[in-house]
Amino acid sequence: MNTHSSSRRIIVLLLTIFIWAGVLSAQQERNGVKLVVVISIDQFRADYLTRFARFYSDSGFKLLMRRGAWFTNARFEHANTSTAPGHAAISTGCYAGKSGIVGNSWYDLKKKRSVYCVLDPNARLVGSEGMAREGQRSPANLLVPGLGDYLKSASPESRVVSLSIKDRAAILMGGKKPDEVFWYSSRTGRLITSSYYMAKVPVWVQALNAMRVPDAFFGKDWDYLLPEKKYSVCDADDVVYEGSPYGIGRTFPHSLTAGLSQPGPEFYSAFRFTPFSNQVLLKAAEMAVLTEKLGARGYTDLLMISFSSIDYIGHTWGPDSREIMDACIRTDRDLAALLTFLQRTVGLSNCLVVLTADHGVAPIPEHEQKRGRKAGRIFSTEFKRVTLALDSAFGAPPRGKRWFRAVSFPHFYLDRRVLVQKGLSLPEFEKVFRHAMLGIRGIAAVYSRTDLQRPTKRNRAVRLMFNPERSGDYYVVQRKGWVFTYGNENVGTGHGSPYEYDAHVPLIFFSPRLKRGTYRGATGISSLAPTVGKLLGIDVPSCDGKPLRLAFRKPKH
Repeated sequence: MNTHSSSRRIIVLLLTIFIWAGVLSAQQERNGVKLVVVISIDQFRADYLTRFARFYSDSGFKLLMRRGAWFTNARFEHANTSTAPGHAAISTGCYAGKSGIVGNSWYDLKKKRSVYCVLDPNARLVGSEGMAREGQRSPANLLVPGLGDYLKSASPESRVVSLSIKDRAAILMGGKKPDEVFWYSSRTGRLITSSYYMAKVPVWVQALNAMRVPDAFFGKDWDYLLPEKKYSVCDADDVVYEGSPYGIGRTFPHSLTAGLSQPGPEFYSAFRFTPFSNQVLLKAAEMAVLTEKLGARGYTDLLMISFSSIDYIGHTWGPDSREIMDACIRTDRDLAALLTFLQRTVGLSNCLVVLTADHGVAPIPEHEQKRGRKAGRIFSTEFKRVTLALDSAFGAPPRGKRWFRAVSFPHFYLDRRVLVQKGLSLPEFEKVFRHAMLGIRGIAAVYSRTDLQRPTKRNRAVRLMFNPERSGDYYVVQRKGWVFTYGNENVGTGHGSPYEYDAHVPLIFFSPRLKRGTYRGATGISSLAPTVGKLLGIDVPSCDGKPLRLAFRKPKH
């Protein structure tokens, strides 16, 4: 046998195997993308990108804005701009009518009790000696698959990891069947998960928890990052309508002890209200990439991160505060650190990075009033006036009964048995209820189930939220500038309306496979998931949004 001929055959065979291995790897990496990183910054309004741009570094937000496909007119099209519906829409491309996530909580008509969006009584705590109920969590209430589920369906070897301070953010971003999902325990300051995902936390999470990252900030102050005069573009530092959670103070510098002599549950809870909680997630993301070899295994992996601190800060001090400005600047530095890490480990040219937010936030009403604008608060106690109006018109409900089974604003769940017992028709009840509700200053509209069966342009945002089995019988929308407030405190602010300040959020895709530029057309956040799917060659069916094809690069022939 000719040894030279045999050698040539072996060489040809090895080259063929090498070439096909490269082809298969490229297919497994889904269009050459090694790692998809979806970043949601909780309560990060779109205008934060431009308002504080001159204070940002060149390697954080500005890097994405200048070198990415930036959709400047991106919005949530649904009415209830809250954390859970927002993160569900980011992950699934579906609004609540399909995803089932009609709010952070809702009333279960069958079980006759209120339900937290990611509550799962069958799951147990994994990874901490914290409170057991912190681990009763899973995506069981999510009715549709998430982006990670579609990826794993197309590429079972792909890994999906989701991280957040908030349980609902991490869980809903992760989808139905991710590999790893972790969130922060406000009792222990550690990352935890539930038995839905695993029986034991991996070694890298054990190592991270052993570092006690929050403890390094105990006893320190959260003070201005920049010279104080730079913050004069914001509201005054000492105003009565700002809060002071866990005693950390209304003004700079904010003391980080929560009144304790050593780290404990109150401190770990207060830690969420500072931009330093980002450090837990940054370290977790880095360790996940390195130990799980995300983006380095020949398959496309997915890392979902939801930074939560700005939401806590925005609720407490408001979007015009010096605290929000400082938190945005610090978040820019954190984003820059993450992008630098990805460049060093995976290579940004091998990544698809998406930046967005789950919702925005309303200005503090008292701040707006000071500026001569129409704004106010709708206190939960004001709904008693509606009950009194119904009692006056029809007589009080039978003993032990109420007109509504539950109120989970903006949803009102009617007890129809009371109407039957009192011999009332639905139209005559609705007439009195609607009149009384609209009599509350700050209420703009009331939509019934019947209203939502007649599609109009005006009720579209509410229709996108409507799920027959989970939505209330009535959906109430506040006026622009008005904020729903539990209790009677005139401090802080909220979100959850369909208005610009709540609905308009960032949307930037950063990838060499997209045409960089600024795209100003109206864009729905429900387009995020199908756009990522299209870039990866994965079908993401039944979405409310469509792929944003205008930013795609044309293939070279």
